[in-house]
Amino acid sequence: MSAPFRIVALRFDLETSPQKIEQQLIAFLRALRWKARGFDPADLEDAREADDWSEELLACSPSRHDCDKIRRRANALADRRLRASGLAHLDKDTREKLRGLSDGVRVVQLPSAHRADEIAATLHDEMPWMAQATTLAWHAMRESVRSGAPALHLPPMLLDGPPGVGKSYWARRLAELIGTPSELIDAANEPAGFAVAGSQRGWATAQSGRPVELILREHVGNPVMVIDEIDKVGDVRSNKGVNFALSNALLPLLEPLSAQAWSCPFFRVRFDLRWINWILTSNNRRNVPAPLLSRCRVVGVPPLSGAHLAHFARREGAARGLSEDAIATLAERLEGSCHRFDLRAVIKL
Repeated sequence: MSAPFRIVALRFDLETSPQKIEQQLIAFLRALRWKARGFDPADLEDAREADDWSEELLACSPSRHDCDKIRRRANALADRRLRASGLAHLDKDTREKLRGLSDGVRVVQLPSAHRADEIAATLHDEMPWMAQATTLAWHAMRESVRSGAPALHLPPMLLDGPPGVGKSYWARRLAELIGTPSELIDAANEPAGFAVAGSQRGWATAQSGRPVELILREHVGNPVMVIDEIDKVGDVRSNKGVNFALSNALLPLLEPLSAQAWSCPFFRVRFDLRWINWILTSNNRRNVPAPLLSRCRVVGVPPLSGAHLAHFARREGAARGLSEDAIATLAERLEGSCHRFDLRAVIKL
């Protein structure tokens, strides 16, 4: 992990509670008067904690007029500070939710190019049919280390291939090996862009998008976001004709410049989301919107061969504690079968 990364341009160091500011001003006034009477400021707290207050200490206490004046000043100062913090438009609970970002977030970077080699080797050993995707990720990881970037960042990629070949599993396994959290959004079930961008306040179900929620929960600024079956999003419009398609919500997040100052419709705060790693999957790239395709490295994933299925069966069988004879029999049947299985079918077998 590198040094904390500031993901929002907000001021969390400003005290915005009128009550606390009032207490600070009263304490400052009392100390000022105590010092003006020739007493050591270090003795003030001891004098206040004593059972019998001296006339000098009582004379340093603010009058009712002083308290009224201080209260008005504290309220005005709290209001100005809240506006300066960038949080004035949010309610107290929402401000507290964002306060978790006050110290920034962590960003993951690999310690060396050798670690990138190890991750790529592990991925290739587990899923050799994903070789093209693994090679792309491997080169990106090595380049990230070589360039000295503050965070590991992969180019947006689209894994295109038949269902059941492990595209989304590969993406989440890559995140696991890197050591960064991941989140999967099923575009077939969530075709609207609210899952990615969130929705504006005022809606009964308003909330922030899943990427922001993941960062708030994990405090990591470069997670892996997996958008599954992006070719099934279609055209989602409101009854007024407004386009809410998930693909449209993704476009500004895939561009580093716009993602660096991305405005969240729920919090109405700008987030720096340029380090998020986006991996999309599809079964037919021809159904993916052209603007989305132009922003991604398209990786073709071939159908699984009998050898690939047998390889997966041996690994999965060993992990499930099957006998060597059972594993060998299943692998032999899969390798010589003319029926095209997928990984889900192998797991069931």
